[in-house]
Amino acid sequence: MRAVWIFAMLVMVLGEGRAEYAAGVPAGSRRYDEAAAGLAGGRRYSFAEGLAQTTPAQRKLSSSEQALFDAANRERAARRLAPLKWNPALASAARAHAQKMARENTLSHQFPGEMDLGTRVRLAGVRFRAVAENVAQGPSAASIHTQWINSPPHRANLLDPELDSIGIAVAEGQGQLFAVQDFSQANP
Repeated sequence: MRAVWIFAMLVMVLGEGRAEYAAGVPAGSRRYDEAAAGLAGGRRYSFAEGLAQTTPAQRKLSSSEQALFDAANRERAARRLAPLKWNPALASAARAHAQKMARENTLSHQFPGEMDLGTRVRLAGVRFRAVAENVAQGPSAASIHTQWINSPPHRANLLDPELDSIGIAVAEGQGQLFAVQDFSQANP
């Protein structure tokens, strides 16, 4: 009975977390825009603290995931920003979402009945101060990266100096690649 009460209190506390959405606009903005050209707008949430859990074992990146990771850090290096660190827990959350997008054959930051980004990454074991997400679909990793870097909200997530960690997943479906980049600002 006590465990049920503790779980209920935890759900209530997490539900009261302050969510902040920004898509290429100042951090305090409540506006969220879906971008065109086959990708959904970048989304950012800020929470006081993520929920600590065990980090899943790291798996080998696919060639598309590695290409997107390398491209993101090349863009940051060109602007003298610190490189993003690979986070296997973020990648795990991204993977589940990319697979869902591929199954549904559509882009979305949150499908009906699916947990929001903050909850997905917390449950994957990420402790964070801020988290953001980019989603896209395209024929190749290079075309997806080009879409992201040419879209102001997505580029803002990629180049945000406060975000220091990334997990990327790519799933194939209907002859297309569905890609997710989940970013975080680590919470020690």
